[in-house]
Amino acid sequence: MVTRGWLLASANDKPMTLYVSSLLIACGICLFAGVHAVLAGTAGRREPVSQAFGCLSLLLGGYLLLTAAVYQTDALSLARPLIRSQLTLACLIYPAAVWFLGLYAELHEWRRWLVLASLVFGTLLVVNLFSTNSVIYADIVQDHAIALPWGERVHDFAGSKSQLFGVYFLAKDAIYAFAIGCCIALWRRHSARAWPLTLYLLIQGAAALQADVVDRAGMQTVTYEGLAFLALVLLMGDRLRQELSQRATLLTSNLKELRAETLRRQEVESTLRHLAYHDAVTGLANRLALRDHVQAALAVQHSGNHALILLDLDHFRTINEALGHDAGDMLLYRALPAVEAVARAPLPLALAAAGAMRAPATTAAPTPVATAPTPIAAPAAPSVAPAIAPAPSCGAPDTRPVAMPGPKMPSASMAS
Repeated sequence: MVTRGWLLASANDKPMTLYVSSLLIACGICLFAGVHAVLAGTAGRREPVSQAFGCLSLLLGGYLLLTAAVYQTDALSLARPLIRSQLTLACLIYPAAVWFLGLYAELHEWRRWLVLASLVFGTLLVVNLFSTNSVIYADIVQDHAIALPWGERVHDFAGSKSQLFGVYFLAKDAIYAFAIGCCIALWRRHSARAWPLTLYLLIQGAAALQADVVDRAGMQTVTYEGLAFLALVLLMGDRLRQELSQRATLLTSNLKELRAETLRRQEVESTLRHLAYHDAVTGLANRLALRDHVQAALAVQHSGNHALILLDLDHFRTINEALGHDAGDMLLYRALPAVEAVARAPLPLALAAAGAMRAPATTAAPTPVATAPTPIAAPAAPSVAPAIAPAPSCGAPDTRPVAMPGPKMPSASMAS
């Protein structure tokens, strides 16, 4: 029994026209989409569905390229290996389609379907590689040339069916049924991926129906099953591109929120640190800041003598009671520049304790805690300036006042 083949070749004496050109264009689109999808699926975060789509697109591009090569030759000796190569790629395309559709539809058991498809088409692939003609044709003969409506002439190839002819097309129809099942699963989940797959299945079903009618009726025309693969690449590729764009937009939004959250945390940490080391009323450094500063200075200066002088303001309690704490706070702010004016370095710690304690004033003289001839290089503490005034290098102690917060103590008159 002889059946009409679905592979055609244009005559050598005719230039390549619309039909073959459309196949080459479709081949280029599939190859480009395949390379792009493979690179997108392997770079950075791995996307298995993009990898599967890329492999499928590359195989489809190779299939269309071989089809275009067959259409350009009328030599039977060259057409036979090209047809066998086409069927070799077809045996690879259908397992790749199961791989991609299983991931695209997010099926839980897609690996089992892939193994089953690989076993069936793997067996057909081995038979095709070692056959004289192909897995579905026992022999191939050249048929009459076909004149297409737009003036292009192609040659038709026919052949007798092999024993595996029915097995091959039954397995092919099973893959189409698997694709329909994936589409139904997507519709049940109300997934946006259902529309592209549905549209492709309609196009592929129409092309398969046209090819079956041509084969059964013995019509002298071409089939469009190969070009229907282009719809798969375009529709699925556009859907995956949209999803990739949505993920990129979401990632950009998340990065902006993360940066804003980081800035807020830094501001909160800065505020908490300021509250921990400064008096809430006056804003001056508190005892904790002075303690940390003194400890840091002593840790750096392991040798030598140090000087620490305690100062108090005369009649400070009287001012607080008579004029209120706001006036006392203003006095602390005004007194600090006067202390810094006679010191060797700015001393923002000088009046910290006075603002925090509101220590009562007495008439006792200031008591120097310690004097030393060796200067101290005080390191900077967080948000505070040195609290230890360096003593002069000569033998006489430095009597210039450097204030420090401390417990209630006798007050003394400040230097005028």
